[in-house]
Amino acid sequence: MKFQLYTDGGYSMSADFGAFAYVILQDGELLHRHAEKIEHETNNRAEIKAIMYGVQALPDNSEVEVFSDSQYALGVLSGRYRAKKNPDLVEKYKRMIVGKGIKASYTWVRGHNGDKWNELCDQLCNEAAGADLNVRDFSKKKPSQSLEDMDYNDLVELYKSVRAELVRRNNEIETLIKEDIDYEQRRINESEG
Repeated sequence: MKFQLYTDGGYSMSADFGAFAYVILQDGELLHRHAEKIEHETNNRAEIKAIMYGVQALPDNSEVEVFSDSQYALGVLSGRYRAKKNPDLVEKYKRMIVGKGIKASYTWVRGHNGDKWNELCDQLCNEAAGADLNVRDFSKKKPSQSLEDMDYNDLVELYKSVRAELVRRNNEIETLIKEDIDYEQRRINESEG
């Protein structure tokens, strides 16, 4: 039997949660869909898990064309890329497709480009996560939260962010001062020469 598997994964590092989703089609007809919230992962792991769980849901000895907007996930699972990260998931996937007798091909689709099934997977991810995972500056913290209302871990994260920003700005200032000193030195040298 031949199937089409569309997948998507998304993850917010700032909120430390995300989701993955897949839909299984046969001859263009939707047979099954699934989405699941995940925590303490990465975006790439969410993308890989979407494919893994989707393939796992297929009958043994199936043929499947996997569609994903993640070039990374398609690359490491097809063997085109070496899995420097996430080798645990890649090895598990490879053992699974051999064990199930799955013949898989892999096709990249551009995300957020109107592909009906890719868009559905993206929507399922957001619903499972309870948030729009496509927003880059996503945070589960309330923006108006006062320091007194923050727990210890939130305060530590805030401290780290502020410290990193101060270091960055200090480096910019030191660079500007060095450039001013260099300019003054060149000007002095030119006037003496």
